Amino acid sequence: MDINVRTKRDEDKFCQDGYFYIFDRFSVDKSRKFWRCERKKDCKARLHTDAVTSNVEKIVDVYSHDSNAARVEVLKTITALKRRATESNEGTSQLIINCVQNLSQAAQGQLPPLPAIRKLERRQRVRVQAPPPIPASLEHLIIPADL
Repeated sequence: MDINVRTKRDEDKFCQDGYFYIFDRFSVDKSRKFWRCERKKDCKARLHTDAVTSNVEKIVDVYSHDSNAARVEVLKTITALKRRATESNEGTSQLIINCVQNLSQAAQGQLPPLPAIRKLERRQRVRVQAPPPIPASLEHLIIPADL
């Protein structure tokens, strides 16, 4: 993949020439991945990649919209921010500053508002530290040894 970007539902996005594709399905023999344009209501563009190497094999249909390089940069930064939120112990403000400081001016203009970025970071940390689900029965109850 060109750029490792994740969707809001934590699925892969494929970026090719400034356009984003969302995984649609595998081929019957599972050798190819079929991707559709993220703006599926407006655009019929599709992409076929090798399932193992993610090399582009075929581009189907043309785009009905323009690409946006600043948006690519923003989504890459937000994905990096989410990853760093789970891996580091940096404070919220420091984490945001470190992730946003190298953005172009065009990308900075497309960033969500600061309170939204803070909330996004907080949600990511809570998701990682969330308690386990309530067990359905005593057989499913697992008590960690360190308690």
